Amino acid sequence: MNRLGLRLALAGGRGALALTAFGIALGTGVLLLALTIDPAIQTRAERLAWRDPSVLAFDPDAIQTSVAYLDDGYGDRQLVRVLVAGSDPSAPIPPGIPALPGPGSSYLSPALVDLVATEPVEQLGDRFGNMVGEIGDVALADPGELVAITGVGRDDLANALGVSSFEAESRPPSLQGFLRTAFAIGIVGLLAPVAIFVATATRLSAARRAERFAAVRLVGASPAQARRLAAVEAFVAGSAGALAGIVLFFLFRPVAALLPFDGHRWFVDDLTPDLVWAATVVVLVPLVSVGASLLGLRGTLSAPLGAARRSSRSSVSAARLVPLLGATGFLAASIAWEGGGGSGDPDTRLIVIGASFLLLVGALVWAGPYLVSLVARILHRNASQPATLIAARRLGADPRGGFYAISGVILAVFIGSVFHALIGPIQSSVNLVASNGLQASTVSAVEINQFQVGADRLRSIVSELEAMNGVERVVTERDVEVFLDGGFVARALVISCDDARAVLDIDLSSCGTADFITPAETIPLGSHEIAEAGTEPGSTWTGSITVASVAPMTVPDDVYFPGLLDPAAVRGEIDEMAPSRILIATDGTRATIERVRSAVEAALPATFVLSGKDESTLRLSTFDELGWLINFGLVAVMLVAGSSLAMSVIGGLIERRRPLGLLRLSGMPMSQMRRMVFIEAVGPLVLASLTAALAGVGVAQLIARLGRAADPGLPGLSIFIPVGIGIGGGLLVVLAVLPFLERATDSDATRFE
Repeated sequence: MNRLGLRLALAGGRGALALTAFGIALGTGVLLLALTIDPAIQTRAERLAWRDPSVLAFDPDAIQTSVAYLDDGYGDRQLVRVLVAGSDPSAPIPPGIPALPGPGSSYLSPALVDLVATEPVEQLGDRFGNMVGEIGDVALADPGELVAITGVGRDDLANALGVSSFEAESRPPSLQGFLRTAFAIGIVGLLAPVAIFVATATRLSAARRAERFAAVRLVGASPAQARRLAAVEAFVAGSAGALAGIVLFFLFRPVAALLPFDGHRWFVDDLTPDLVWAATVVVLVPLVSVGASLLGLRGTLSAPLGAARRSSRSSVSAARLVPLLGATGFLAASIAWEGGGGSGDPDTRLIVIGASFLLLVGALVWAGPYLVSLVARILHRNASQPATLIAARRLGADPRGGFYAISGVILAVFIGSVFHALIGPIQSSVNLVASNGLQASTVSAVEINQFQVGADRLRSIVSELEAMNGVERVVTERDVEVFLDGGFVARALVISCDDARAVLDIDLSSCGTADFITPAETIPLGSHEIAEAGTEPGSTWTGSITVASVAPMTVPDDVYFPGLLDPAAVRGEIDEMAPSRILIATDGTRATIERVRSAVEAALPATFVLSGKDESTLRLSTFDELGWLINFGLVAVMLVAGSSLAMSVIGGLIERRRPLGLLRLSGMPMSQMRRMVFIEAVGPLVLASLTAALAGVGVAQLIARLGRAADPGLPGLSIFIPVGIGIGGGLLVVLAVLPFLERATDSDATRFE
């Protein structure tokens, strides 16, 4: 019996078997990739735990290594500088290197080694001194990360963190609030069309398979024997698909490793699923295929003559919309629970959100046939040609089949609309550091020791910077706190208007018209004590000011700028106060900016050095990564959905070869037959796509508002992207399949022997 089942599988339509196996393989591969997400995040978090001061060990009685983590950059690439200084030869060593580097020496990541070798030394190499080795992968986020571990003197890290061990256990970085909600929904949204595709693949040639097993029953096979034959046939396709899915997983894993997440790509080995879960998937896929096959053939196997006696299916009604309303309410409740920081385990809340969105997707699929029945009624009322009338009658007779053929595309449009409508709220919820309002050509230097290098040394550094080619001005800025009546404190930058205009990119039109220009509502006039920012009056540097006039200024929402205080209004030796920042105005060329950055870091190693361009690049790269991920996911989902649509249309033509062939023999022109098939597919596609897009926008607003996004504003024109891709792609798929109609309806299709 098993041998007969195997022969039926191989001889009963190799094309259908291959397509079914391909669909199962694609679903298996995507599912295996999805299983790698959590382990990959966990693995990366464990590798980078040594850079998180909050989880590192600190024992004041143990030997320590002073360490500072500094953000840096080169061009449009981010660079991490890690400064270390050991208190003893046996001081703790960061992972990825064999020993602490001495002062003026560095270990570089492989990508940074390659970059240093190709760039001018005065623009990059001078920052790191003598390179003594490479950093191992165990300390890096991804293969292309730029990291330098540089040794400095203990005095350079006087105010830095001291750690007694770099070994730490870390959990994955958790997405907070609204972003967690979007992440959970994204996973479900990616897998739902794949599930539709697999279901479509397993239903391919279902009618022909039913005829074949009905014949087996009619020649004397018992129901149990027929089920066994069907199970063997389905198991062959399922097993072949599962094994091919493993191959697809390993083929596409390097491609998936290129997808950025949290600013980094992946090591290929990071994308390794848990072995137990992977084995479970590979074992269950053939079994699910068998179960789906037996479920689809249950009527045929029990009553082989039932097809001839089967009455027409019951019509669909608006009652199918009721589960959609219930699923929407459940999703709203789960999002509100998460958005309000509800009780319970955060991962449990995330699972509930994913499950509720999955229910919503299922309810949308359940409601879909009702939309198809509406399309059938509209077409029937407006039919002016036989092709339109036949298409309307077919859709009305089988609205379920009509919708399931396009369900993959409809889900793709719905999910794409949800995420394109969420782009704005997601961007508003990304926790970005506010811009400091620097010009793109300005370089900012902030020293962790607050420039406590002595006035003479500081003047020498400033003079060296002023003498560099391309440097237009060097400004020493000081941050102060102004102590007002009632215990209120206002913050301000002590900097002249000329200097401010040379380095800042904000509206300074009111500068020079008052002693104090500020975005704050009111600053009282009169005499006030001031002190170095972060101190109290009487400690470090203090002075006073007399504010005779105040002028307002306008600052963009994404810029942090407390206000500007005229140095002439300060009473006290302001020059005795150490600068808060050194701002270098340059000619804006990349070469000048990088030479200035390297010169500052060589002179003052423990210094954060960023340009105004770095700030905008960081913000834009975050948004670009977000948009790129969403569009990549949309394209991937649409490709799967398009394949599902093509398989459904082809499968429908194969199943209807005989009636379509009879129509052709009766004299119906091929042009009318093509029109009929086109209307059957495209009519429901257009209406359902528009409805899915509107539903997607509504769900996105629900997610954004109940999930407490920072700005749940309405979507922009990008919302038309998934609609256009869905309808346009669907049209192209149907047009590409239409040539198959002529071959499917040739004279052989009408043979009854």
